[in-house]
Amino acid sequence: MLGAVLAIDGAVDFESLSARLAAGTAADGLTARRHATMLHHVHLPVLAAAGLVEWTPGEGTIAPTARARGLVTCDTVAVSGIEGASDD
Repeated sequence: MLGAVLAIDGAVDFESLSARLAAGTAADGLTARRHATMLHHVHLPVLAAAGLVEWTPGEGTIAPTARARGLVTCDTVAVSGIEGASDD
């Protein structure tokens, strides 16, 4: 979920993010509506509480925070600095 937000520059509207996530997992049998419900009631509140996305339910836009972008950078640096780590 966070990866989908990070893949988009700037902010994304709720409907676009929901549709993108549902399209990426169409084989799992979840409907687009169920994805939207899970996104709204589970995933986004958790990510917002952790300071990883900026999201206010009434506004309808989601954007990664600097903290979220920093986690991606730190993870890349940490893995690349481990002896024997590969890019696989």
